[in-house]
This record gives sequence, structure tokens and C-alpha cells, in this order.
Amino acid sequence: MLELVAQKITTAHQAIASTRESRDSDTKSSMGDKYETSREMAQQELNRLEGQLAQAKALQVDLQRIDPAKATQKGELGALIETNKGLFYLAIGWGKITLDGVTVFVLSPAAPLGKHLIGCRTGDAIAFNGQQWQVTSIR
Repeated sequence: MLELVAQKITTAHQAIASTRESRDSDTKSSMGDKYETSREMAQQELNRLEGQLAQAKALQVDLQRIDPAKATQKGELGALIETNKGLFYLAIGWGKITLDGVTVFVLSPAAPLGKHLIGCRTGDAIAFNGQQWQVTSIR
């Protein structure tokens, strides 16, 4: 996950640099309104990209709080929880990833399902979205 977030940060930095270069190389023409509109659109794009960069950096900080060497017996930050519905990593809100052919859903403990998985133990049954989820292991 740290690698994926680092890639997202690198991509955001590159996009910001490219957008700034494009904005700054745009020369004022006799069509002043078009020039101002173009610069404003570039600035809006920069603002959006800088927001994405800030979010990615916040995710990186959240991930760095997790000790991957820590063994756990219950659902908590950093736990890999296997259920009859799939494999879930409680860390950050990221979504589905596939690693070595295995699908893992990376979700925040604050997500609706994450809230149900916090504190769970192997063998627990969890009711979520009108379905029964069985916790088969926690690593």
C-alpha cells in the first residue's frame, strides 16, 4: 500500500509540474479573454491536483502509523481479515487491489464495513448489508 500511495504522490507531483509549465508558457495574445480563461482553467486544475496530492500525503501518514510486524487477533488498524465474502485489510480507504492473484479490499476503519470489522475475532458472525459475514481468520 505504501508503494501504491507513493506512486499516487509521484503522479500528482508530475501532473502539477506539467500543469504549471503549461499555464506559465501560455502567452498573452490579442484575445485577452481567451488567455484569462485558459489561465483560470489551468489554475483550477492545479488546485484540484494539489488537493489530490494533499489527500495522498495524508493516506501515506495514516499507513505509516501501521506496524506490519504486529500480530493481531482482532479487527484493528493493520489487520488482514478473511471472511466468507472476501479478504479485507483495515488501513485506508483505497478500494480493491489484486496482489499475486489475490483480491484484497483495502478499507478504512471508518468505512461502514470497516466499523463492523473493528473488534471482530476469528469465528465471529457479522451482519452487514442484510447479509451474514463469517470471520474465518485474522492476520
